[in-house]
Amino acid sequence: MRKRGRKARCPYCHSDQTTARGYRKTEQMGLRPRRQCKSCGRGFTQPSRKPTTAR
Repeated sequence: MRKRGRKARCPYCHSDQTTARGYRKTEQMGLRPRRQCKSCGRGFTQPSRKPTTAR
């Protein structure tokens, strides 16, 4: 089975050894997938890939 995209990388220790840990609900972005790093144990969500527009 082929995986899509890049592996999620921990923003704290930069390891790519992460696991999915459910979802986080936000007002602005809706449901955001949560990840947990196997190396340092910290939880995080992936940053949005949408480009921001300057006004």
